[in-house]
Amino acid sequence: ETFMTGEVFAALRQHTILGRTMVASPAHDALAFTRGLRVALSPEGAMGMLSNIFSCRTLGLTGRLAGDSQPDYLSGLLIGHEVAALSRSLLSGDLPVVLCGEPDLCRRYAAALEVHGFDSPQIRSEVTSLGLWRIAQAAALV
Repeated sequence: ETFMTGEVFAALRQHTILGRTMVASPAHDALAFTRGLRVALSPEGAMGMLSNIFSCRTLGLTGRLAGDSQPDYLSGLLIGHEVAALSRSLLSGDLPVVLCGEPDLCRRYAAALEVHGFDSPQIRSEVTSLGLWRIAQAAALV
């Protein structure tokens, strides 16, 4: 399965009303991110992602979520809903979950999996070149 989570995050942040109260911050707000994960997992999360994402704006307007925390909260909501959608298929498998990609993003997914009750996954970075090498070997290109 694949999801457009990153693209949706960028579109929401840059091209919707949600982005108007967001402030860029170089620091990751782990508490805001975890708050978003927990909302996605909660009974409120059962209302659906489209309902939940508007809470980013309302929390900001009421002063309950700072502008520089809103991007991490939104990220938590989106990743939380993605992991919730995948959790049934992940639970049915016997294989461990391995996250491949940029380390900071993989750490966010690892946190989401842990909030959803999964064991800490393995994180592997820089695997693209290894995969391409193996494809080249299998195709007798090298």
